[in-house]
Amino acid sequence: MLDAAAGLAADAGLVVLRATGSALEAGFAFGVVRQLLEAPLAALPTGEREALPTGPARRGALALDMGGGDDGDDGTDPCSAGSPRAPSPS
Repeated sequence: MLDAAAGLAADAGLVVLRATGSALEAGFAFGVVRQLLEAPLAALPTGEREALPTGPARRGALALDMGGGDDGDDGTDPCSAGSPRAPSPS
């Protein structure tokens, strides 16, 4: 069923990304995401590639070692829609 959906998407002119997880990647939570995005991002010119991840996505790019410059930390928690981050316990 997935192959059929991918074929229909490709026929419609959409980019189809594929990845396969393996037991060796079980300890690397974003292994499949990296497989999906690494080649398309690497094909972009450096300036365009670095400009793509913004906001919370910049942290994801850093976690995947896909560039993104500084961590974009603006003091908000990306999981709480811009609410101020709670202070860290000391």
